[in-house]
Amino acid sequence: MSLALEVTQLSKAFARVQAVDQVSFSVSAGEVVALLGPNGSGKTTCLRCIAGLLRPQSGLIALNGHDLQRDYRRARMQFSYLPQQASFPPSLRVSEVLEFHARLRGVPLARTGQALHESGVSREDAGRFIGQLSGGMRQRVSLAVACLSGAPLMLLDEPTANLDPEMALNFRRIAREWRAAGRAIVLSTHVLTDVEELADRVVVLVAGRKVAEQSIGAMRAQLSESARLRVDVGQATERHCAEALAAGAIEARANSHAVVIMAPVERRMAILERLRAIGEVNRFDTEQPSLEDIYLQYVKEGQNE
Repeated sequence: MSLALEVTQLSKAFARVQAVDQVSFSVSAGEVVALLGPNGSGKTTCLRCIAGLLRPQSGLIALNGHDLQRDYRRARMQFSYLPQQASFPPSLRVSEVLEFHARLRGVPLARTGQALHESGVSREDAGRFIGQLSGGMRQRVSLAVACLSGAPLMLLDEPTANLDPEMALNFRRIAREWRAAGRAIVLSTHVLTDVEELADRVVVLVAGRKVAEQSIGAMRAQLSESARLRVDVGQATERHCAEALAAGAIEARANSHAVVIMAPVERRMAILERLRAIGEVNRFDTEQPSLEDIYLQYVKEGQNE
């Protein structure tokens, strides 16, 4: 599968602040990569460097094989960028903004109507001035501009910010259509639902550094491995914990009536049988961690480093 984007050892500093520190990742055609990280982690700076809006101190950026610094004109045609807060002239109507961007990208003007429809902008709203729009509606206009281009790479910075739930669902539908058509997507977001439903891979940034990179499949496997087994044994004791550890548990602690156990999936049945052998097992259930739990673990480890 061809690479739509290659970022190699990217670094960018502002005065004494190292916003991005030797970050590398790639995105293949038809793949969605999510950039995750707390505020100030470098996500937006990465996207702006890729979009050519900021010049990095060092590193290489290639879009469909075109080096951004050496071949900017061709590289620029390979992507469409949706900023976190797009700025449009308040005196222009929505339809005029779309027509301007269509001419700028060499897109037929007939495409503007379809882009507005895809992004949930009504005909009535298309005739309104930008200055009259709410933040959420301006975000819809930004999405409509992104829908105009048939560029093979989409750079999306907090695309569902300010969108109502219905429009957020609509965005995910559009993003899935882009991916099905073979377009690559780099998605910077704090909305983990977007990540779970769209991303193929996650890159976690903390203080400008890449602290983790995993496929969603690997993260789901990690979620399963990190699940805690809660076993109600009536009166939990240290013996129950010792037996669980002997049967393969990674961690076990007595908690009121239950033993709370962390163990590999393949050892859980053996642990239950061991506990049943020394007394009554009333019930058991699994406490599954969320994607947010795994993400926060990455952030904590990155901050400690």
